[in-house]
Amino acid sequence: MRTSAGLSFALAWAAVLGMGAEASAQDIRKTSTSPNEWENEIALYFWMPRMGGEVEIQNVDLDVDGDFDDMLKDLDSSIGLHYELWEHDSWGIAGDFFRMVLSDDPDVPAGDGELETEILLAEALFIGRTRSGQAYLDVFGGFRWMSLDSHFEGGGVDEDRSRSYVDPIIGLRVGAMLSPWFHLSFRFDIGGFDVGTDFSTNTVFLATAYASPTVKFSAGWRTYAFRIDDSDHEFSLTVDGPLISVHFGF
Repeated sequence: MRTSAGLSFALAWAAVLGMGAEASAQDIRKTSTSPNEWENEIALYFWMPRMGGEVEIQNVDLDVDGDFDDMLKDLDSSIGLHYELWEHDSWGIAGDFFRMVLSDDPDVPAGDGELETEILLAEALFIGRTRSGQAYLDVFGGFRWMSLDSHFEGGGVDEDRSRSYVDPIIGLRVGAMLSPWFHLSFRFDIGGFDVGTDFSTNTVFLATAYASPTVKFSAGWRTYAFRIDDSDHEFSLTVDGPLISVHFGF
């Protein structure tokens, strides 16, 4: 994988604790004044990823190596929707749905091939929160469903295939308000464990600015990596790149 997720998480957690302890501002969500009040947040986001790694289809090895020069050319679609529901800033549930279509011209023994991959991701999570000053730690668990549709042509192979996987996932998210209008967060989760995919990791770093108490804009970086070893297909891919989002609270 392109980055060390464990080192990134450790550095992010240390930085968030240090900055959050000194900040004097409201949390990313208003704390409910009544335990019966609920808070909702919905976000629309656009992820601009590249794809890299190794794929084997019917004994044909593919070297997938997307770069940022070709990122927008190879990206046919990439849009997602995220939702969170919180009770009194102590526990919540979250859902996420994302679709992307990526193209690549991988190297194959007979020359160049053509690979088009459609990935659908859907998450359902339960989250618990603890706080230290203006910094917080979320611990979550749930499931991530991935649908993987691929069309490959090259090396004497012309194949369309669809498959889906359901991964149990566990993870952490840390964040802090650094001012009344600026917030940082970092998320890391792992999943698969040979239940769905062989293994998967997901990291998201976001910097968020408030336009109003209920509207905010985020920019950051997401890295999603997974490994699959089926009978005649092997995928070891990393999809990473910048993302932007707009959030609405109610």
